[in-house]
Amino acid sequence: MANTDDNDDYEVGYGKPPKKSQFKPGQSGNRNGRPKGARGLKTVIMEDAATRISVLEAGKKRKKPKLDLLVQSTFNRAMKGDARAAAQYFDLLKRYLPDEEAETTDEGLSPEEEIILQSLKMRLSRTNPSGADEEVENGEDL
Repeated sequence: MANTDDNDDYEVGYGKPPKKSQFKPGQSGNRNGRPKGARGLKTVIMEDAATRISVLEAGKKRKKPKLDLLVQSTFNRAMKGDARAAAQYFDLLKRYLPDEEAETTDEGLSPEEEIILQSLKMRLSRTNPSGADEEVENGEDL
């Protein structure tokens, strides 16, 4: 499907539209462009995540950002034995902790890390009589 112009040997094909339908110099396909003040999806999501909502925590009403509550909820589900939530939480830790804290050494775990690990193992192994996992000390799942 080779189409030639009268003036030169321009071949029309994939990625080569006819000369008459191409944009002219200084002319774009979106003349009006993006409206001023238009917000992108990332901006909308970040603004929504920063929105503070009221929650009841330890018997007191507090306002917290949605993002904080999402992270807290993920942690609480992980502590109740939800393996997927634990994987998500550890992924967040790996992604957002500074590199110096994320590095492991050949010395093994620190005493604080040993205590945390033992506490996590105990919580994951305990279940109450109904078969549901034990309640997390710092509130319920959101």
